Amino acid sequence: MVMVLLMMILIMGIFGWIMYAYFESMYSSKLLKINSDVTYQLADSITTQIDSIRDAQESFSVNTTVNRFLSTDSEYEKLTLLPLYESLQQAYKKMRPGLHSIVLKKKDGSIFSDPGGISEINISHTAPAFAKLESGAQSVLIVNGSKAFIAMKQDVYQSGGIRKKVGSCMFVILADSLMSGLKVQDAASRELFVIDSDLRVIAHNSDADVGAKLPETYASYLEGYNGTTQQLTGSAHIVVLERIPALGWTVMCLTPKSTVFSELSVIKYTSYLLLISMLLVVSIVYLMQELSISRAFKRFIAHINAIAGGQQVQPLKLRDSAEFHQMAEAFNRMMRKLEALNAHNLEYHEKILLQDIENKQSQLLALQSQINPHFLYNTLECINSAGAVCGSREVEEMSTALAFIFRYAIKGENIVRLQDELDTLQYYLNIQQIRFPDRFSVCYDIPDSLRERRMLKFLLQPIVENSIQHGFQECTPPCVIRIQVSETDGKLRVVIADNGTGILPDTLQALQERLENHKLSTDSIGLMNIQRRIRLYYGEAFGLHVESEYGKGTTITALLPATDSPAHEEQQNV
Repeated sequence: MVMVLLMMILIMGIFGWIMYAYFESMYSSKLLKINSDVTYQLADSITTQIDSIRDAQESFSVNTTVNRFLSTDSEYEKLTLLPLYESLQQAYKKMRPGLHSIVLKKKDGSIFSDPGGISEINISHTAPAFAKLESGAQSVLIVNGSKAFIAMKQDVYQSGGIRKKVGSCMFVILADSLMSGLKVQDAASRELFVIDSDLRVIAHNSDADVGAKLPETYASYLEGYNGTTQQLTGSAHIVVLERIPALGWTVMCLTPKSTVFSELSVIKYTSYLLLISMLLVVSIVYLMQELSISRAFKRFIAHINAIAGGQQVQPLKLRDSAEFHQMAEAFNRMMRKLEALNAHNLEYHEKILLQDIENKQSQLLALQSQINPHFLYNTLECINSAGAVCGSREVEEMSTALAFIFRYAIKGENIVRLQDELDTLQYYLNIQQIRFPDRFSVCYDIPDSLRERRMLKFLLQPIVENSIQHGFQECTPPCVIRIQVSETDGKLRVVIADNGTGILPDTLQALQERLENHKLSTDSIGLMNIQRRIRLYYGEAFGLHVESEYGKGTTITALLPATDSPAHEEQQNV
């Protein structure tokens, strides 16, 4: 255990050193990423505002009042247009709060200053600015004291079909209005400069002189700058450069390396302290975990020994760790499955025993009833003969049908053909139609290919008997019984439907519950007896299902396995 702890200490020491180097690299990368985001956001903000000003300036240049003001040579018309022009200027200034002045220059070179402008910008500023802008500059920096202004030009063309230049308009914008995200940056952690193409400072997040040249130390980072986003690591700074193409400006972000490594030193010593604390905690946790694992194994072994000794035990609970808890849950699931398997085996053997008892009882009843059925059969033959001699057709047909049913009943086989069941059912129906002439009719929908299918004896007759005795008892003719047989996925579906009075909802629910709990109805006959016989011979997947709507009729569906083998009964019993 001591060797393990020493190995852990060595590994954690190496890990701490690697983590410090990694953290140093990641911190520098993260800081560079933050600086890049700040620089990009500032450049993007300025670009967005410049685009908005360009749109406003273009809109201003095509205004009819501006066009007429620059086109006319009439002093009277100028005086007439002056109020409209001043109102237009005020509207644009309200729309753009950073817009300081709007200056017009006619084609002949005369400059019309902003009548509502402030005296900070005058002809001495605007004339040189127009000259630089007309020579191809995208923007011009105007410095007046501690304030910086940005001048941008837009040509004005005569309205109408002929595109003829009549002058220019110049928007003068206060530089600070474009630098909304600059002053919030802490200059101690990073310095932000906005410089023009002549490396003059337009704005800074501290108190640098506006219009002054960028310090030589910082200007060296711009050597070889190609105008795209760049990230540089110099000897003293981490630098990010971002271009503003709309104005030809550059945003520069500089972070002193001394700031980075001074913060890392604090982190370094903090990491060492945390490493020592972690070593102590890991050692204590390791010892506690070792004891916990030992206790858990002892409880697990004791639980297994108790089960092996035949004792009744509660489910195993091991909460010492997530792994032991999962192991205990898996062991409990295994024990539950074993118990379920044992219960299934007991149920299976019980079912086999019940089937044996049923067979023995059937054999005993067959032996006990051999004398009476034979006697009744012979007696019915005599009645049949007497009916034929006396000319009573009803007596002859009823005795013949009853004799066939008795003969069918005393046969020893339990599994018969579907056709045998239908023949026996027809004899039964003959007797009922003699008793109740013209009261009901029977319709069959049975494919010939299914008539050789095997099924339990006396499944159809009790269901049909229920329809006649109960379904049609209070029903007004015509009463119809429909018998349909189909086969799907190896299962034989026998449907017997009537249009009788149906079953009340409460009675139907009680009947369905009794069918599902057929094992409780061991002495019942009719539907309960049929359900119990089907489940015993074929299993729980087969049986009866009852559907009924009071006043409209009842449908009983018997689901059986589809087989032609006469030995199916023996296979089920095995």
